[in-house]
Amino acid sequence: RTLFESIDEGVSTVEALFDEHGQPVDYRYLENNPAVRRILGIDLTVGRTARELIPGVERHWIETIGRVARTGESVRTEYRVESLDRYITAYFSPAGGGDSRRVIAVYADISERKRREERQAFLLALSDALRPLADPVAVQAEACRVLGEHLRVDRAYYTEVDEAAGTAVVRRDYLRGDSPSAVGPYRVADFGWIIPPPRRGETV
Repeated sequence: RTLFESIDEGVSTVEALFDEHGQPVDYRYLENNPAVRRILGIDLTVGRTARELIPGVERHWIETIGRVARTGESVRTEYRVESLDRYITAYFSPAGGGDSRRVIAVYADISERKRREERQAFLLALSDALRPLADPVAVQAEACRVLGEHLRVDRAYYTEVDEAAGTAVVRRDYLRGDSPSAVGPYRVADFGWIIPPPRRGETV
């Protein structure tokens, strides 16, 4: 009990829930240690199910817990929880023996490590994409594409601002879906509010 209460990893006992066809449909929290809230950032109320507590819970977790409960085989997994914007590594093992549908879950937040890996992969991809290019506009276009895909945004573009002339120009942009293009000339006066923060080195 002392270990359960003080361990850095989150530890939960859950009960896999199945439909009439034997397919996993949810799982109920039976016990959580204090680290669970710190790792997941939410309260997992004992007695309630994952679908009740985590809207949009990924099917991956439900199927994994159901498989462990049904087969009695332990599973280790690493997955992004989109609804919580976190990367979690988890180890699931059967509990109770016999026909028990209980599973013990031990998990940790590895978001910082995964984000560092993603940033490094992005910088390498950007370097590889720009290396063969010499034309400034082509560099802008390719940089916007790589950045837009990395950030999973609908539009990314590079703006050249000439404050003396009061103009700004977008020559190329990255678009996803039906997002309208931002390519074209603009008057700085129309977007004056956005100029001071970047001049100070701040992100808007």
